Amino acid sequence: MLLTLANYGTLVFLEICIWMFLPLVYTTPIRLGGLGLDPMRMGTSMAVWGILRGTLQLTVFHRILNFLGLRRTFIALLSGLVPSFLLFPVNGTHVQHAGTDFILWALVFIQLVCSIGVCMAYGTQWSLSLMHATGHLKASLSGCTFIYISSAAPIGMLGATNGLAQTVASVQRAIGPAIAASLFSFSLEKNIMGGYGVFYALALCSLGALWLASRLPPDGWKGSE
Repeated sequence: MLLTLANYGTLVFLEICIWMFLPLVYTTPIRLGGLGLDPMRMGTSMAVWGILRGTLQLTVFHRILNFLGLRRTFIALLSGLVPSFLLFPVNGTHVQHAGTDFILWALVFIQLVCSIGVCMAYGTQWSLSLMHATGHLKASLSGCTFIYISSAAPIGMLGATNGLAQTVASVQRAIGPAIAASLFSFSLEKNIMGGYGVFYALALCSLGALWLASRLPPDGWKGSE
């Protein structure tokens, strides 16, 4: 169970970091390492991200899960975090030299697509079946992390296990933005790796998360594993 909670906590921390940095860096002035997007273009970018996120989770996730299996799906989706964080310095450097051109928007689109993986790592596998007898449409939801959490729960303690997992997630969501924002400010103030040091650090954390995910069982916990 501890391994499952560690994976869940790491996922939540990295997810809240990417969620915070996308609007923060996109609207930060170019001279400070951001993209300097105005509110309209920023809103358009986030709208496209939201549409892609919902569409891909609904149409693609269950196919990936069926093809790769649980652990490999989780690892594949988490792997998108590495390019997501590394593209912040790439985008910032490009916009400083070439301005807001087509290449920048292509890089932004790639970054948004890669960042969707961490959302899908929670997973939303929709199994839609039409209940002919009652006329109701039933949807069953199960995600990568929640499959592991549920299978790791001792008999009769599913509710307590989920409660513990959500406590871990709440703590990470509380401290994640503060830690990430502080590191971002520190990187800019001290000009660490051109002001982008925090993103290289988070990319390394993402690699650590991939290693941690590789320690999970292939198809969830079974019996007394």
